[in-house]
Amino acid sequence: MQKLQSETRVRWCNLQSAMARLTSQNLIDCSFLCSLDDIMPQNCGYPSADDKARETGDMNRLSGDAVAGAQWVLHSEEGRWVYARCKQESAGVKQESHEWETEERCKRMWSLERWSEWKRQFRFIAGDDQFDQDSRHLVELAVERMEDYERGD
Repeated sequence: MQKLQSETRVRWCNLQSAMARLTSQNLIDCSFLCSLDDIMPQNCGYPSADDKARETGDMNRLSGDAVAGAQWVLHSEEGRWVYARCKQESAGVKQESHEWETEERCKRMWSLERWSEWKRQFRFIAGDDQFDQDSRHLVELAVERMEDYERGD
């Protein structure tokens, strides 16, 4: 995902969009593949704070992961599903899980704490000019939608 509009980046975004839709419609649970995890600072692929990250394209990768992850919250059905799942996990409501999904991983992935961190990461990208304008605009829109879901409570 090094080039801003590379075929790989477009495919990654489209895949995340499709998985979010399938998951939110309860057809196939692809939530364990959600790229929102990839924009978390503790993720092993998260760029370091040094100048080398920019030289190696790590910032472009983060931007691509953020745009792909935004697919889980941009559209209302998918975004409402994510928000509801985060609230449920934070409240301790048991969700059906698959054999590859541990209870710990679900709690780690879906929580209101994570929801807040995703917004924080989206805001960081939206406000930093080292990211491309299209990505910055899209993640800014994702934050607005997330705040709409919160107000709808």
